[in-house]
Amino acid sequence: MKKRQTLNTACRVMRRSALALALAALGLSQPAAAENLILNGEFETGNQTPTVNLTTTPGELGNWTVLNATYVSWGSQSWFGAIGGPTTGSDGSGIGNALLMQDSGSISQTISGVVAGSYIFSFDAWRRNSGTYTSWTVSGPGGSISGDTQGVTQDGAWHALGGNVVTFTSAGDVTVTFTAHSGTDGGGIDQVALVEGGLTPPPAPASLVAFAVNAQVALSWTASSGATGYTVKRSTTSGVPYPDEFAATGTSCVDSNLVNGITYYYVVSASNSAGPGANSSEVSATPVESANLIRNGEFELGTATPPTALGNGDTRVPWWTVNASDFLLASQGWPPGASSTGSDSMGTGNYMLGQTGGNLTQTISGVAAGNYIFSFDAWRRNVAAYVSWEVSGPGGSISGDTQSVPQDGAWHALGSNVVTFASAGDVTVTFTAHPGQDGGGIDQVALVRIPPKGTLIMIF
Repeated sequence: MKKRQTLNTACRVMRRSALALALAALGLSQPAAAENLILNGEFETGNQTPTVNLTTTPGELGNWTVLNATYVSWGSQSWFGAIGGPTTGSDGSGIGNALLMQDSGSISQTISGVVAGSYIFSFDAWRRNSGTYTSWTVSGPGGSISGDTQGVTQDGAWHALGGNVVTFTSAGDVTVTFTAHSGTDGGGIDQVALVEGGLTPPPAPASLVAFAVNAQVALSWTASSGATGYTVKRSTTSGVPYPDEFAATGTSCVDSNLVNGITYYYVVSASNSAGPGANSSEVSATPVESANLIRNGEFELGTATPPTALGNGDTRVPWWTVNASDFLLASQGWPPGASSTGSDSMGTGNYMLGQTGGNLTQTISGVAAGNYIFSFDAWRRNVAAYVSWEVSGPGGSISGDTQSVPQDGAWHALGSNVVTFASAGDVTVTFTAHPGQDGGGIDQVALVRIPPKGTLIMIF
């Protein structure tokens, strides 16, 4: 996990939301200072007198450009009412002008210098003919959305079309275009708005856990909805501030080069283009020299609820990778015939059940050169079913299987497997299941360094 400069948490992107109707559709609230980037979105400004059929002459519709003047009419509410449209205004300005889109008429407006971010596009529309509708597009740097008014009821009344969110990845010009399709006196548009907003920061990550090993702390948490990245914050004292920060893209990471014997405190926040969210609950861990290097070796951490079959690439049991199907997260006493008493010291009693073809691995980074003991607990109940295992690292490996474990459904400790790594590097532990359903379980997986002076200290 790469360390980075501490962020200035006081510097946040201030966001403006969209119009109240559009935000209500998204379940959001509207700040008082929402700014509509569309100029003359209520069609109250122009150098003609309503009601007129517009031309492509600049200025007739204020900031809008008439691309195709075939029956693009600028009218007032009273005029709309006379042709079967609404008789009451959609505008909040009181004047009540709007635009009538017919045949292949088309208008556009380009807004310069729009900053990167998420925006809500909205407008009001009415229809009275089944064959007539207006399509629209909003396009800018790295993002665009489009739609039409075919879903608007043909009752001649105004209907709000809101909640259309578009995200621009960089600053630049944004163009809004309306194009009419088939029919005369078919429908109108009004109250056009493009307002910054639409996204909120993700919620705080849940289920943060920390696992200490030699000079390292491994962290895992549950994904936050809408998050594009995470920030891990660390301190040697409980509570804010957290002076050290790290970037993480997934839902787990390893904090390395720590000092054994010191307690480290962590929180995690999620972020997206709307900014950072709130911190998670705080957790702590204390690295120690003789700690078990296997993370989640008791299979108690994760989002899966036993019994759960794990598929290829399943990430619900943190730090373990399922490379093929047929490994199952189980609990003590299941399946029938398995041990009904726990091997785990954590109390909840989860374990891994290996079945035909299953493959389970974990890679530990930055393991120091030296001598290590690998151990785990196992049970079997079928003569044909067993689990093989391998531990491999720089200059050394060991392997074995559980075929010697009695088929009595009880837990048996498989320890004293010594492996020597000639140099520092990554170590991979692999379990592979062999023929037979519900054939055997593994638990309490541990890889512990033998201290150089010869004193064996094992902490599981």
